[in-house]
Amino acid sequence: MCTVFISSVLSNYSLPIHLMLYPQHVIHDFEWWRLITHLVAVNDWSLALTSLLILMWIGTEIESFTHKSLFSIGLLSSAFVFGLLYALLPINTPSMGAGLFSILYCSSLCLILLKNEGVQLGAFKKIKLTIASTLIIGLSIIYLTIGFFSVEVDFVYKASIEIGCGLLSGGIVGLYWNWKSKKHIATLSALKKKILTHSELNIPVKAKQMISDTYISIQEVSMSSSQHTN
Repeated sequence: MCTVFISSVLSNYSLPIHLMLYPQHVIHDFEWWRLITHLVAVNDWSLALTSLLILMWIGTEIESFTHKSLFSIGLLSSAFVFGLLYALLPINTPSMGAGLFSILYCSSLCLILLKNEGVQLGAFKKIKLTIASTLIIGLSIIYLTIGFFSVEVDFVYKASIEIGCGLLSGGIVGLYWNWKSKKHIATLSALKKKILTHSELNIPVKAKQMISDTYISIQEVSMSSSQHTN
């Protein structure tokens, strides 16, 4: 992804034309790759560098406290879904692709995940990621607001679509992971109670608790191992 970002800028803006989401090309010319490649169709140096730094930093942090497939699969699948919806709009729409979708997805997902109690991070790192993600979202809204005073209606339309879809997709993926995480914790707690309640072993309570905790630990390691294998 980083290579495509750099290539988009160095190719004298010819590569972004082949990567941007043109609804007409998708529907009539069957250029389906555009539903994904609009994520990296950048033709501006400052935006390309910003997108690179955000994706590499915040994306790596997200992968460090979740399983590795969450960030990339969420980004690609949401880009495909929203790209398809955009291409199927019954109105004549301009091309889309400026890297805004990916950085807003990144920031939105990070903010949602940091509110989960299961995320084990230092206080300083949490504050740093929260401030960075909030600033990115705030600057994108300022960027859009300034665009409203320009004469380019297409620019405002494209930017609002990218910003809105990026924020929404990151929020949905984050909420899904939070729900799945809480469900997993609730299942383990219920299993622990069941073991303590229905244990027929005639042993002291402390030893029973130790057996239960060991069993839960084995279950967690097993589930974690299967996630990484998948």
